[in-house]
Amino acid sequence: MSNFDRQSQKMIERKPKRATFDLTPGLRQQVMQLSETLRIPASQIVSYALMRFLRAYSYGEIDFSQIKRPSRSPRYDWNLDLSLEDANQKNR
Repeated sequence: MSNFDRQSQKMIERKPKRATFDLTPGLRQQVMQLSETLRIPASQIVSYALMRFLRAYSYGEIDFSQIKRPSRSPRYDWNLDLSLEDANQKNR
């Protein structure tokens, strides 16, 4: 098996584990800085953060009501105004 074939096979095997999400530039930069500082892959940091978030959401500790805004998308009813959350974080 050629090197190209091995690389292609690795990509195929990783595909079910991959997801793409849009992040604000500042959030992406913070994750990348943390990754560099801790020497932990960024994807593992984000996976851990999402696990913690989903657990907190399931316990009712997360409330989107203050940052929900109507969406113009036919697919979604709501968008989150993340600038409001970012402002709240800066004021803490």
